[in-house]
Amino acid sequence: MCNSKILFFVICSVFFNSRPMTGDDQLLYAIESNNVELAQAALESGASPNVLDRNKDSCLYKAAESGCLELVDLLIAKGATVNQKCCVGWSPLSRAICKNHVQIVKALLEAKATPNSKDHCLVTPLHEAVTVANLEIIQLLFAAKVNPFVKDKWGKTATDLVKKKHAHDMGKLISDYKSDIKLKATRAVLFILKRIYQTKSDDNCSELPSDVVNAIIDYTLC
Repeated sequence: MCNSKILFFVICSVFFNSRPMTGDDQLLYAIESNNVELAQAALESGASPNVLDRNKDSCLYKAAESGCLELVDLLIAKGATVNQKCCVGWSPLSRAICKNHVQIVKALLEAKATPNSKDHCLVTPLHEAVTVANLEIIQLLFAAKVNPFVKDKWGKTATDLVKKKHAHDMGKLISDYKSDIKLKATRAVLFILKRIYQTKSDDNCSELPSDVVNAIIDYTLC
């Protein structure tokens, strides 16, 4: 590792810090500078993919924020925790959505990032996707079975946050998704009830109380 950037950072470490530079330090520097080569070298030398910086942000969170897909893929491959949140509850997925990094959102979801995670204000990735008006990200979240009925701290669902831009497209997209979930949940419950009580109830949402339907929705999307 004779890279000039590492050498410079090592010199700074010697002169300005009381301890020698570690592999974790090297990884944090590589992430901060979007240097995939340095990150690879640091990880191969034993650096933890889950090391936190001074702000308690994970390497994956920082990489997702910066938009470097290569770093995100590298960290995931090395075992980074995909759902590690920052101090205010934002996950790497939420941060990637805020920055409109579609490919990183896709990579995180494929790595089993939680689509229904909440920050300290109960804001979900779907809330964020609607806020930035990104239809492609919204569709990725739907494919990951995001729950569209979750309310944030202020009692708002993602539908309530639909902005004027793409309002019709987003509103219809979310409305259709909600209707599909409710219909599937209701059909499942009615099927079970028919088997138990041998009834012939019509397949209609009005047959069941809303709290029962919502409970089934929460279960099927968890």
